[in-house]
Amino acid sequence: MVVQREGEDIIGPLCDALLSYTGLNLHTALSKIPGITFRNGGELVETTRQGLIQPNFVELPDFNSIRDLTPWNPMAAGVLETTRGCTEKCTYCQVIQQFLGYRPVPRATELRRLAQLQNLASRGLIYAGKDGHFSVFVSDDLHVPPLRAVKFRNERLERLRGWRGHTDQMWMICQARAEIGQDPEVIDAMLKAHIRMVYLGVESSSAENLKAVNKRQDPSQVHKDLRVLRAAGLRITAMTIIGLPYDTEESIMDMADWIREASDFQTANWLTPLPATSNWNSLRPLDEDGSILTPGKMRPYHLYTGRQLVHHDLRWNMQESREMFQLYTSRLRQVDTMYERLFTMFLRKKQQLSALGHEAADRASAVFADLREKVNQAQRRPGGASEQ
Repeated sequence: MVVQREGEDIIGPLCDALLSYTGLNLHTALSKIPGITFRNGGELVETTRQGLIQPNFVELPDFNSIRDLTPWNPMAAGVLETTRGCTEKCTYCQVIQQFLGYRPVPRATELRRLAQLQNLASRGLIYAGKDGHFSVFVSDDLHVPPLRAVKFRNERLERLRGWRGHTDQMWMICQARAEIGQDPEVIDAMLKAHIRMVYLGVESSSAENLKAVNKRQDPSQVHKDLRVLRAAGLRITAMTIIGLPYDTEESIMDMADWIREASDFQTANWLTPLPATSNWNSLRPLDEDGSILTPGKMRPYHLYTGRQLVHHDLRWNMQESREMFQLYTSRLRQVDTMYERLFTMFLRKKQQLSALGHEAADRASAVFADLREKVNQAQRRPGGASEQ
């Protein structure tokens, strides 16, 4: 069962159908739900989805429904969604077809979601440091549009300015384009809104590669933008792709050396043909043994991790691509490694909190047990309260 694009409006009717019907009745019910794909016996059935839902279809996430969420088992960070979609058309990216356009939530919804996160943190349900600050990931694929997207850029600038006073206890992380390095107003607003880390899609140090994938930026300008952003106090995580059309082993290694110096942290992925991208049909998929996939056979999706080639490429086979990935990433300061260390520290702290929580619960149980015993003794004394 696959839900096409967004799912907030589909999840309810879909669950009702799955819980209420079987057999032919289930097939009939599923066929009436727009925007899903499922198998009926050996036949693939796809229902048509019309239009788009509002990005605030569910105004506030139901964080309180998370199982076992307590002050002794908090979330590592908050998550905030303010926008869906992107203003760009890079060929390797799913976002364009997944969300179709660039759709911000209403301003009031943003502020309510920020207040919700602040409330969760005040209740101990989001992990906070000794100074009370807690991390928030802005989940948007393009939180701050480039200057050329004038309407959306101006709207985001005003919203960021409106966040002041609502994000004082937050340490925020978002995605953007490197061009914000040429936009001092946006940089200032981001810093005052407590955005401290930015993920930037650098992708490649080759102008030919960027042109081939319709990434509208110039590597020499990106280098300048990164310097400006780091000088302003933002921590930069540069996202890179290897295996682009004009890559060679030498150029990939050169990019590793450059990007490590130009940014604080880095991510890496092999070019991967994802559904809803032009690469999905234009690149010949591989089977898990590295051979060309037999037509009609399911792709080995467990290999679609960005750590090896999953499509035919005359330059490298699958095993060589794994070795290339390891060599490339060995030269980087990978952000994943930083998060692994932070997550280990978080787990250690969570274990301490859990132990304190259990100890407090045991003490409370002992106190209540003692009180119950005293009440029972009083009830058994002559003239005491009658037993129930």
